[in-house]
Amino acid sequence: MKRATPSSKAWRALLAGLALLACLFGLPPAQAQTALTLYKTFAGNINFTGTQASLRSYPEGKYACYVTSPNTNEKASLSLPFGASVVSAHLYWAGSSSSIDKTVTMNGNSVTAGRVWTASVANGIPYFSGAADVTKLVQAKGSGDYTFSGLSVNTGSPHCERNAVLGGFSLVVVYSHYAEPFRNLNIYDGFQPLYYAEVKFTMTNFRVPDNVTSNEKGRFGHVVWEGDQALSANAEAVFFTQNGSTSTLTNGSYAPAGNQFNSQSSINKDAYSVGVDFDTYEIGNFTPKQGVASATFRATEDMIILSTAVLALPSAPESDLALDLVLNGSLVENGPASYSLTVANKGPAPDDGPITVRITLPAGQTYTSATGTDWSCSALGQIVTCTYGPTLEMGQTTPAIALKTKVTKTGEMAVSATVTGSRDPDTSNNSKTHKATTVVPQAAAYKFTTIACAAGAAIGTSACPLYDATLVAGDTATVYITAVTDGKATPLSTTQTGKAALKFAFRCTNPLPLAAGAQAKAQYVTPASSAPLSACVGPDATPAWSAQTIDFPAKVASVETKFSYADVGMLRLMLQDSKGLMDEAEIVSVPDRLEMALTRSADGVENPATNKLAEPGFVRAGEPFDLRVSALGKAGQVLPSFGKEVNGYRPKMQLSLAGAGAIEGLDPKQLGELGGGFAENTTDFSGTFTWSQLGSMDLSAKVDNYLGSGRNLDVTKRVGRFYPAYFSTVVTGNFDCVPKMRCPAQGLAEIETATHSTQPFQVRVKAHDVNGLELPVFNDPKYQQAVVPEDLALSPVVLPGQGALVVKDGGLTDPTKAELRYETLRAVSFKLGLPFVADGARSGGWPAPTPVYLRATATTPRAGTTAREKLSSLQAEPEESIEGGVMVVTGRIEVANVFGSELLKTRVPMQAQFWTGTGWATTTSLDHATLLSTSEVRYTECTRALRLASSTDKTNNCVPLSAAKAGAMPLDDGRTVFSLAPVGAKMEGSVHVHVDSTDHGWLPSTRGRVSFGQYRSPVIYVREIY
Repeated sequence: MKRATPSSKAWRALLAGLALLACLFGLPPAQAQTALTLYKTFAGNINFTGTQASLRSYPEGKYACYVTSPNTNEKASLSLPFGASVVSAHLYWAGSSSSIDKTVTMNGNSVTAGRVWTASVANGIPYFSGAADVTKLVQAKGSGDYTFSGLSVNTGSPHCERNAVLGGFSLVVVYSHYAEPFRNLNIYDGFQPLYYAEVKFTMTNFRVPDNVTSNEKGRFGHVVWEGDQALSANAEAVFFTQNGSTSTLTNGSYAPAGNQFNSQSSINKDAYSVGVDFDTYEIGNFTPKQGVASATFRATEDMIILSTAVLALPSAPESDLALDLVLNGSLVENGPASYSLTVANKGPAPDDGPITVRITLPAGQTYTSATGTDWSCSALGQIVTCTYGPTLEMGQTTPAIALKTKVTKTGEMAVSATVTGSRDPDTSNNSKTHKATTVVPQAAAYKFTTIACAAGAAIGTSACPLYDATLVAGDTATVYITAVTDGKATPLSTTQTGKAALKFAFRCTNPLPLAAGAQAKAQYVTPASSAPLSACVGPDATPAWSAQTIDFPAKVASVETKFSYADVGMLRLMLQDSKGLMDEAEIVSVPDRLEMALTRSADGVENPATNKLAEPGFVRAGEPFDLRVSALGKAGQVLPSFGKEVNGYRPKMQLSLAGAGAIEGLDPKQLGELGGGFAENTTDFSGTFTWSQLGSMDLSAKVDNYLGSGRNLDVTKRVGRFYPAYFSTVVTGNFDCVPKMRCPAQGLAEIETATHSTQPFQVRVKAHDVNGLELPVFNDPKYQQAVVPEDLALSPVVLPGQGALVVKDGGLTDPTKAELRYETLRAVSFKLGLPFVADGARSGGWPAPTPVYLRATATTPRAGTTAREKLSSLQAEPEESIEGGVMVVTGRIEVANVFGSELLKTRVPMQAQFWTGTGWATTTSLDHATLLSTSEVRYTECTRALRLASSTDKTNNCVPLSAAKAGAMPLDDGRTVFSLAPVGAKMEGSVHVHVDSTDHGWLPSTRGRVSFGQYRSPVIYVREIY
């Protein structure tokens, strides 16, 4: 159907009009845009490359609105330097539509967007974009042709009439190579429309080395959607600014001055990437210690959408560490103090460790403890030294060091700390000092204590310790309120019950309080009341007090109370008496245990935790599944504040896995690692993961030293069963193809080896994950019965990805299917049809050489459905199917007719042949040392003197004949020679010689005639005289 397609000039005029109206009437631009922001950073000897493909072929005219169908593979080439290793790869796609297409296909593998954007331009014309991490796919394939499909876009209104149809892919690949200089590489992405305007964005996160030279170069690249091929001069530009100097970036005809976004891409030298501009530029002229640059995109006659920018600049392998030191609460004389210390890496490179923090305590404090996940701490006098071993990536912060001390004096006190790393270029942020003045406690009338204190016991001693405890969330702690006079436990009365008017409240210092409706309840049970405490407040908020009157029996200084809290955190239980005197008790509420929930990402089906082949499978190898780790309280309730901890106290969730069930004990190298991870910048521990293995695993989650309390938590759950995503087959014939066989030589249909009809040849079935990675355990005999489906079968097809191959009176024979159904390396054979028979017709209609490809299929139960899932080497994109093939030929051994001397050895040439379809040709690629033997040579139809007079059976009527030398007759280039021993004087006549093919019926023999004493011209017989 033809559509009206106004020229790009008309489109630009429309945009100009809209921009003018916006200026005149203050109309806001009708677009939802996302500016480019930093997505990922890499450091090392790295660079970037990529490729792109467009769904459009015509920039203007009557075909401008047409795109290839979602089922069509768009092909683009990716080139990596020899020896390069793929570090990271990211696929971006964009289209014209209000409906977001989140799932596309790359190289036959389904790819789902991890991030999506939308934008509306001009008067509401909608576009969308998606992005996905495809590192594993690109690592598995490397250089070569990539195919992209599955993208659906709108080609009708409102896009078509404005020549604004968009559909395309861009693949950004970061790689490492020994020849590359040390660089920092930043990827920025978003979805930002730009028309009749320009936008500038600033790039940091790098530091040019002090010794940079004028010869050192960097690179800048961008992906821009919806550029036009022809614009007037200076309509578009990309400017790069550094050190106060601005230059215009160009790259030949792919990105010329004035028309940078011209639907041509320099990344893969594509002059017809309609609507896609993936261009790169070389940049230089850096200055030492430079750490900022900017890029400006200008479009004054066109609408473009900024998608991605990549900056790779020379950088120093340095890590700027920054220390933070926080006091939790206040300093109270003779009370405990708590500090949190964290180290952040501001880049630009990772710090490989160790990282050391040296803490100096003032004279008025003594060391109690210092702990933290992955930290190792020790103290000597007033010096505390903590060491962090793991690598700290750029942008990451270490877990907190929980430093606890005891305050022994009054006055101002300063705790100072300094961090040192492996290569820190800026030490101005390496030290921190926290000053605070000790609060001299008033002669508080009441204190929280751990035990019931005897009258006269000194407060803060072992006879009457102040309360400081760890509590399991939801459990009940016993807390004593002790009346105090002059620092000692003192009963209110020795003769009667005393009454104390007290108020109670509590603070949540870490995590900070949740919204009122989301908070867990805190229960404080006293002899007077069991009512819940008021809502938890933050460190600086005014407490919400609950008033109670507490009875103190005569002669009793301490009254027992109970406290419980159904959540986690660092808490302060507070009391205040009628005179306003206060006390606080530090309580750390910790989880009772962890819980792990796993569901299939595609449909939310729960993990069945199965292992056996007959049980439902969970996901295909490499297929995403969702994992959530929650913390539970004593009663099994979910603890809502878990994961919301601040100041470096957020738990470090450690995941580990082990082979389970039938693959228990699998070598760790084969076991592999989990892909994916917990979602970033979230307040819980949930994320999407993958595992590229078969069978099941035991997945463990672990948290050490929660909130510095020493509480360790862990949970282990069986996950499975994981099963193959698809198969591939590798076929190995018995000899190489030769030209007259006409073996296919293109793409995945290429065949390099051949075999004879009915001759056994080898087929290896391989299993793959969803990203195409091979799963070696599938072919390991130790595990096959646990991972190979029982109904694994092979069938012949005409071409990879095509239909079944049917041959009259022939077909595939797979004897191992019944004997060893788990076997993945099988000896099979294929019968073409009519075989060669020595007594048959001279030209009996034998089949010509035939390509035979083998498809592997199986089924497996899948959780959540009663239907068995079909597994196959046939891919959703048939041309991506890897189904190995072999050339099957009709073969024979030709035995020559010869004349011999009765008194000498007679040489009888033999050769292996195949039927070409029109004649017999020598199988010159067939070499075999033992295939033929003199013991298989038979003699029949003897005449005259060679005939055994007593026999009437032509097949057994010869006098004794034998080989001149017994043994094997090696085939070399398809040829061999049989030597017949002298038959003796006057033994004139003839004999038919052939090879008995009982042990190799796929290579039958012709009958050659050997004649003695009777000759035809022009043969001249000369009898040798001895």
